[in-house]
Amino acid sequence: MGFVGRLSFEKGPDIFFQLAKNMQNNHDIKFHVFGEGPLENEIPNIRNLHYHGLTDRRDIWEQIDVLLICSREEGLPMTLLEAMSEQKLVISTAVGAIPSIIDNNKTGLLIPEVSAKHCQQCVEKLLMMSNIQKTNMLHNAYNMLEERFSGKKQFLRLHHAYTGHDVTDFLPNF
Repeated sequence: MGFVGRLSFEKGPDIFFQLAKNMQNNHDIKFHVFGEGPLENEIPNIRNLHYHGLTDRRDIWEQIDVLLICSREEGLPMTLLEAMSEQKLVISTAVGAIPSIIDNNKTGLLIPEVSAKHCQQCVEKLLMMSNIQKTNMLHNAYNMLEERFSGKKQFLRLHHAYTGHDVTDFLPNF
C-alpha cells in the first residue's frame, strides 16, 4: 500500500499514517510513503510503515501493489494515472477530478468520505476481493487509460479541435 506525493495537509498523509496504525496487526499489509513536505516530521514510528522520501518513480512502483490517495483536495493527480499505467490498483478519495477517472468498483475504489475509517473499509473490501476481481479492475483501469489518455487519442482530439474533422475523414475508403 503506497502514499505517493507531497506530505502536506491537503494530500492527507495524516490519514494514511492513521490507517497504518489502525492496521498494524494485519501482517500482510505494509505501508510505504514516498515524498517530502511539511508533515514529514509527523510520520509515526510503527513497524508496518516505511518512509522512503523522494525516490525515483520506477522504484516506487516496484515497492507497492496499491496506490492509496487520501487527499482532502485534489485536481487530477498524475500519480493516479501513473499507477494505472503501471498496472497498480488504486483506492482514492472522491475529490477533484478523480471520480472522472475512477469508476467505483470497476477501475478502482472510491472512498466515500475523507477519513482513516473509510479508507480502512475500502482497503478491507479490496482484501476480500478475489484475484479475478482485482485482475478485472486492473484491466479496466488500463483500458480506460489507453482509451482516454494515450498519445494516439490525444493526437486525434487535438486534430479534431483544430480542424473540426476526424483524421479518419481523410482516409480513403477501401
